[in-house]
Amino acid sequence: MRKNAKCLFVTTIILALMLIDPLFSQTITNTMENNSVKAGFGLPTYSSETINEYSAEDKILLPFVYNGFIYTFSLNRKIPLWRFFIGGDLENPFVLNDKQLFFFDIYNRLYSVNLSDGKLMWIRDVDDEVIGQPSIVKNAVVITTHKGNILAFSEANGRLIEQYDTKREIAGGINFYNDLMIVAFKEGIVEAYNIYTGKKVWQFANTGFISVKPVVNEGKLFFGTWDNNFYSLDVKEGKLIWINYVGSEISRDFLVFKSNIVLFLSGGEILSLNKQNGVIDWVKYFKGIDFDYNYFGGIDKFYVFIPELLAYDPKNGSMVFTYRERVYELYKDMLFNMMVEGKHFIDEKEREKLLRDKYFVVNNYPILPPVKSDDFVYYVGDDSNLYIYNIKKDFFILKYKLE
Repeated sequence: MRKNAKCLFVTTIILALMLIDPLFSQTITNTMENNSVKAGFGLPTYSSETINEYSAEDKILLPFVYNGFIYTFSLNRKIPLWRFFIGGDLENPFVLNDKQLFFFDIYNRLYSVNLSDGKLMWIRDVDDEVIGQPSIVKNAVVITTHKGNILAFSEANGRLIEQYDTKREIAGGINFYNDLMIVAFKEGIVEAYNIYTGKKVWQFANTGFISVKPVVNEGKLFFGTWDNNFYSLDVKEGKLIWINYVGSEISRDFLVFKSNIVLFLSGGEILSLNKQNGVIDWVKYFKGIDFDYNYFGGIDKFYVFIPELLAYDPKNGSMVFTYRERVYELYKDMLFNMMVEGKHFIDEKEREKLLRDKYFVVNNYPILPPVKSDDFVYYVGDDSNLYIYNIKKDFFILKYKLE
């Protein structure tokens, strides 16, 4: 099942994020001065394993986790380029900034590698369990830990810029909005800080236990709690816009659309709230289905695996299509167009190849949360295939069998 992603954030770290400068190197501890893991730990060290050499054709590179490795996949050539062992199928352990990939492993070491060839740029030991996805803020890589530490490392060389012990567990990571940094604590407190001055701008307290990272969208902060309530705050001032009782704890990631917020609850329940006032617009139940990683959001629809992929409209909960039927119709249209255009009829071998490589159905759950990157959502299924979905075309463009 889903692992709960594991602040007071004082002026020093916030200013450090904005003003990465050699001056701050004076505050770095001696134990973090070199590019290797601390001596004496006795931990294994790893390097990238080249699968296919990088080429100038490889313009779209997609990182993902599978079977204890981080992989990079070339969409242009439809092949993996390299992989790096991280010790387990960690949830959201990486963040990408242009051509530099940052990730952590099961030993709580933070890495920077070149996205194209997997070359190690630097590595740092964290000394605590890293929780939640790393963030990139003003040329710094920011991570949070199980004990409530926030650490900022230089993106360029991995130097520890600053760290601060909040003494409170953070709910999944940190949000940023304009000049604000928003921190939600599991105990139910949400705070915002000005990233230029370090001053606390607002605090919202007395909520229930928070285990899912909030979402910032169009000037509003959305989050749910274990007291079965869902909240909308003004992200600039922290003022409550609305609160609504939804009848179940919020323990899974939710999706925010233009006019609706879609919640995935226990017992196969999907519930949609009106984004403006929090009123429940519709509820849908799936018998025998529990939501974990088996859903993702698109542009104007969301998708669920049961395990067949289905697409729904977030405004009214109506089904837009089943992927099986969509593929069948597209396949028929392709055959009809070939006939009208006078092209040759496909033989059985060509037909099998088309059904295997292009017009295939999907009946496999993701083993980790699907990753969204530009126009694509992609994931590894429980059949060990990498699936890549084009959310603009509403079509799977690739199924690739991993070794």
